[in-house]
Order: sequence, then C-alpha cells, then structure tokens
Amino acid sequence: RKKSVKWRCSAAREILQEDFFTEGGFLFKNALSVEDAFDFYNQKYPHFFSQIPWEQFKNNYKRYEKQCNERNIRSFKEDIFLKHDRKINPTKTHNAKGEPKFDLHPAKPLLIEDIKNKLHERMTPSELRKTRPEYQAFVNKIFKERIYQIVRTQKYYNYREDKRTEKRRKEAKSSPISSDYATTTMQRMSVADKDGESG
Repeated sequence: RKKSVKWRCSAAREILQEDFFTEGGFLFKNALSVEDAFDFYNQKYPHFFSQIPWEQFKNNYKRYEKQCNERNIRSFKEDIFLKHDRKINPTKTHNAKGEPKFDLHPAKPLLIEDIKNKLHERMTPSELRKTRPEYQAFVNKIFKERIYQIVRTQKYYNYREDKRTEKRRKEAKSSPISSDYATTTMQRMSVADKDGESG
C-alpha cells in the first residue's frame, strides 16, 4: 500500500490547485469525476501523481471540487450584484483630475503586448508612446510609469513560473520513474503549457 506523501510540498497539489482555481485551468469550469481525474492525472503527470495514494488524491480532489463549486456560486452572485451596481453607478473612466484610468483604457492590453514583444527595450518611453494613438491619451511621465509597472509585474510572474518549474523538475528527477521517461513527460508538459497559452 502506498504511503501518503507530504501534500503541501508536492507538485501534484500545485497542479490540481492551478487547474481548479486558475481561470482557464482544466478543472476551472469542467466537471470530472474523481475516478476519471485520478486516471487522467496519473497518465498526464505520472512522475508527480503515481506516488499519490488513491485515498489521499480523492480527499484533496473532493475538497478542491467543493471549494471550486462554492467559488462559482459566489462568483455568479457577485456578477449579478456588480451588473446591477454598474447600472446605478457606472464605472468612471477618468479620475478626479480628468485623466483616463489606465486599467480601463484600451492602451493597457496594447502596451502589455508591446512589452511582451520587447519594444520597450528598443525604444525610449517617449518613442514607444508615439507608436499608437491610444498611448497619446497619457502624458510622457504617466506612460513611462505604466511601462515600468508592467515590466515589474511580468518579471514577478516569470520569477514565480521559473521557481515552480524548477521545483517540479527536482521532483521529477527524484521520482522512481526512469529519468528518460520523466524528461520526456516534462517536455510534453512544456508543449501543453505553450498550447494552452496560445489558445
């Protein structure tokens, strides 16, 4: 009989939580029985889930499933309240100084995309500002601050992703599954992650 693993330190825990609680995650809105889920994750991530006893997987899966359902119900209610509130109090697109709010402006997703394409490394903030009419709504100082803000945020997300990947690689290497198979599975995970991002 398999012994229970340290769940809080396991990559299996991280994967299930991401799939349940991250928007766009596999289980975020998809219903899957615990039996089917057990088979699915053992096939997709054998080096992480093969050592998880059935009872331990089932208990944690059921717990996350309950939390996810409660979140969906709460989110549905909050969405109704929010829509009603916005009818009464429309969201203001400008602050008290009459300046447009960046988070609500079409310039934000455009700037995020330009920074992902590293345009900010090839241009000064003032030069980048001139490339799109949407950016003209913000003075040079504000626009420059928004660039730095997005860069800091992306660096933080990249740091977390690197730490997570490193943790999983270490766990894969310590798995009783052969190293070659573990490496192949990790490569399959990377491809799947990229496909999910592009979709």
